[in-house]
Amino acid sequence: MKKIGLLCLALVLALGALGVGYALWWDEVTIEGTVQTGTVSIEIVDQKSNDPAGSLDPADGHQPLGDGSWGNLFLNNTPPNASGNWTWYGTLYDKDVASCECVFGADWMTITMSGVYPSYGPDVAFAVQNLGTVPVNIISIKLSSVTTPQGTFPVDLDVDANWNNTVYMVANNGSVTEYSGPFGAGFDDDYAFTIVLTSIGGSPLTGVQIDPDMGVFGDVGIHIAQSTIQNETYSFTLKYMFGNWNE
Repeated sequence: MKKIGLLCLALVLALGALGVGYALWWDEVTIEGTVQTGTVSIEIVDQKSNDPAGSLDPADGHQPLGDGSWGNLFLNNTPPNASGNWTWYGTLYDKDVASCECVFGADWMTITMSGVYPSYGPDVAFAVQNLGTVPVNIISIKLSSVTTPQGTFPVDLDVDANWNNTVYMVANNGSVTEYSGPFGAGFDDDYAFTIVLTSIGGSPLTGVQIDPDMGVFGDVGIHIAQSTIQNETYSFTLKYMFGNWNE
């Protein structure tokens, strides 16, 4: 009986030790910390027309048949400098008949050409800046509407193919035709005007990392073609889609 009692006591002690070990195994540890997330904020911040009201009209601008270009803009992914420093270099007519104005919001811009005539070459430079704290990029740029003397027409067309000099030819009835050459004289005679969207900073506008406080520069070149209705007003709107950069 004494041996049995000792054995029972040993079992009780063993089970007690197991309980202590089990309790220690499942002990909870609470770790407190703070996680700070970044902010995504990217906007169009500036623009400049090569033909504001009251200035001499430019000839064919920054597009396949033009000779114009913008100077004093920084390279892409650098801090944008003010548009007052941007300079247009290109042929000017000795007359002030037409004009080109641009208005913009955070993710859109509307360009309006007034008093137009064939071979008029307006052009608009613009800057997009990362105002947030994480890297971002331009996902896409779309032509969202065009306005001609025949009315305003909705469009949904990507116009950011800026490495292959693709142009977008707009007819008076609002139809838009994508065209990649050849760019001989008269290639767009059947249209009212042609749009070409390019990067000024030496790399594509879309799909490129833009670091906080940095920016990219773009250029909207326009050629008023032979089928335009002279002395009328034409306009179009570009819509930008932005997002955070994921490598």
